[in-house]
Amino acid sequence: MKSIWQACLLALVCLTPAMGHAQSAGAVRRLVTHGRMERGPARALARLAHERLVENARSGGDGYDLLRQRLGVRLFGGPGDTRAEYDARLRQVLARLAQGLTESNLEDLFSSGQEPALFCARTLRLPMGDCDALVAASLRMDADLPHLPPEDGAALEQELSQAGLSAAQAREVRDAMHAVLLSVPSSIDETPRDRRLGALLAACPGGLTDLGAQVRAWHL
Repeated sequence: MKSIWQACLLALVCLTPAMGHAQSAGAVRRLVTHGRMERGPARALARLAHERLVENARSGGDGYDLLRQRLGVRLFGGPGDTRAEYDARLRQVLARLAQGLTESNLEDLFSSGQEPALFCARTLRLPMGDCDALVAASLRMDADLPHLPPEDGAALEQELSQAGLSAAQAREVRDAMHAVLLSVPSSIDETPRDRRLGALLAACPGGLTDLGAQVRAWHL
């Protein structure tokens, strides 16, 4: 019975992404208007967020991660009291995620909750600046500042080259640092190692103790 349920769910998930991508045009408009993004970057961000939501749905399973929990609470108030209710609600949550970045998903995921930009960065593995734009779009409230992407590391690459590294070595170091910095906070959990990493984040840069502020600094 479980295998039949999983097969039906997989079929549903595989059939819905194309429709979800078409529906993301509204999200793009809101990113431009309220997230204060240029149209090209707004399209790219909407596409990436769409893909991450669909990816979560396609991963299947019978559990709730942070993304599914947020959507489940918005839709139903929780996962349910019985196994049948749990399974039925999870199917609907995954079906919604499989639609990608629709305007409904944009609002349900990022317009409420504690520190929605940090939640976005953790669950969608996106820079905080991109998440600020998504939150502004979800709320239909103009962002305080125009969207700025993270530094591309060109200045660091140039300094490394001047210090004697080859162009390939400098580029490799730049790319590695870029990936590590932008992996926060999705790379942090409650293991002892990551609690130590949290202490490091508090120590630099600037001694910030709030995780949202730390991540914002690392994502510059």
